[in-house]
Amino acid sequence: MTLNYNGHVYVPIRFIAQSLGYFVHYDEEESTIELSKEALPSHYVERVSNNIDIGASADFIMDLLGEPQLTGPYDSHLAWRYDFLTQENYMFHDLVPDKAGLSNGSVGAQLFLYWNTDKTLSKYEVWYTKGYDQKKKIAHIIVE
Repeated sequence: MTLNYNGHVYVPIRFIAQSLGYFVHYDEEESTIELSKEALPSHYVERVSNNIDIGASADFIMDLLGEPQLTGPYDSHLAWRYDFLTQENYMFHDLVPDKAGLSNGSVGAQLFLYWNTDKTLSKYEVWYTKGYDQKKKIAHIIVE
């Protein structure tokens, strides 16, 4: 399906790009569309936002994401950390965002999950990189 409007042809870019094997992400803040043959950190943010709800069980998260890279106490909660788009041999041993790793591309995104005592999710944070090259910046979302 195409639309011809004022001499310009418009096509459904998401449908066409995904049909060709591309990942598609719309950045509402920047009003831009990202197309990539490889998964981008923003794709992991979408996956988390679309599939994880506050109150989710630890079993549900394990079924969805597998074993976390790191677990331990953080403030008054048990915390889990997941790393996405990591370079080979990536290591980071803290339950805080690896801002240096995010900046230099060693890790593309990190998910932090904070648990209630009944093993239901109380809050999560996603830290990730946005943009490319000189426009690259670290962003994060917190959901409580």
